[in-house]
Amino acid sequence: MTIGQLEWQHQFLVYGLLLALFCIAIGWWIGHRERVRLSRLVDAKFRTLASLAQNKPLEEKLTDICTLIEGQISDAMCSVMLVDPVKGVLNAAGTLSLPKAFTDALQGLPIADGAGVVAPRPIVAFLWWSRI
Repeated sequence: MTIGQLEWQHQFLVYGLLLALFCIAIGWWIGHRERVRLSRLVDAKFRTLASLAQNKPLEEKLTDICTLIEGQISDAMCSVMLVDPVKGVLNAAGTLSLPKAFTDALQGLPIADGAGVVAPRPIVAFLWWSRI
């Protein structure tokens, strides 16, 4: 017997059950993806915090932080700019995924109005400035 041979009430029930199974499968798949993402986030946070607690050079600690951020934002490229107060310039640190030519252009960047680097594609920068 095929579905076309069933009465309309039974066809409605069969299609409803198939739709319910499909929705359950999609829900499980989305939940599984989220669990995997959260598991990776927890692992990355643990590795980053462990790195910060260890006696590693600052450059490696900043690279670990950038790796954590890049893992959470798709297609992100992260770096940290360190201020050299003596020379009045910015230097890029933790530039694991940035192209070397771009990283080199960020070294010794003067802190002044109109100073900067032209990127080949749009870049969103989050700057945090603190005066101690």
